[in-house]
Amino acid sequence: MNAAKLDAPIGQLLFEIAREFYLVFQFGSEPDDLPESVIDQTGTSLTWHVKLPGLHVIAPDLRSERRWDRVMGEEGWRAFDVAMAQVDTGRVLLLSSVPGLGPRLSWVEAALNLLPNMHKYEDDLRDQWQSRAHRTEWLRFLERLAEIHRNPATPVTLLSGEIHLATRATFDTAPAPMHQLVASGISHPAPTVAYALALDVLARFGETPLPGKPIRLHPLPGKASIYISQRNYLVLERSSGEWTAHWELEKDGSTAPLRL
Repeated sequence: MNAAKLDAPIGQLLFEIAREFYLVFQFGSEPDDLPESVIDQTGTSLTWHVKLPGLHVIAPDLRSERRWDRVMGEEGWRAFDVAMAQVDTGRVLLLSSVPGLGPRLSWVEAALNLLPNMHKYEDDLRDQWQSRAHRTEWLRFLERLAEIHRNPATPVTLLSGEIHLATRATFDTAPAPMHQLVASGISHPAPTVAYALALDVLARFGETPLPGKPIRLHPLPGKASIYISQRNYLVLERSSGEWTAHWELEKDGSTAPLRL
């Protein structure tokens, strides 16, 4: 959506209504009474950080300042950097509304210009970190994650949603690969198997946005396809300081646990 539509009175009104409902349902707060977990108390960015024993949960705001050519604005990046600087020890669960680790979408974006009636998907692709329009921001995001993950005392795990699919990925950073776990809203119908298989082919090419640190997408434990086209949800468990994850799939039930 272009800036003129976003900045028009109706666009601003829709944003304010959506923001108010987000604050009510996610934070239980009013627009002018933000919780302490929100770093930018002006409310320009709603990035938040909660510190728990042995755990940091950080959710950068990827919506409030979004434009056609950016994911986060100045306040969003400032809040994100503050949150990451507050990490001392413990696992970091980084929540990203769209996957931080994904396939090479620039190829798909280029194909849209060659195929008829495909421009309707352009907004969906621009929504992703991997879009050509966000390449510089994506690198900045990955570099910051890798910097925190480099400390064995602060391993990072990315948690993300997707277009009603389940999958996982790794980011090959020292001292051990960073995991991304992707689940989807259980109330929405899953896409077709053919759609999942098409993404599967694309994902197998991999991506290396940072030299020497490849991103690879993987099937869920015990599965063959990288993307699972079933309603699903993700379960994280911590026992004696060790973390595992498994997916609950609508048709296939529980996957084997994945050690993080």
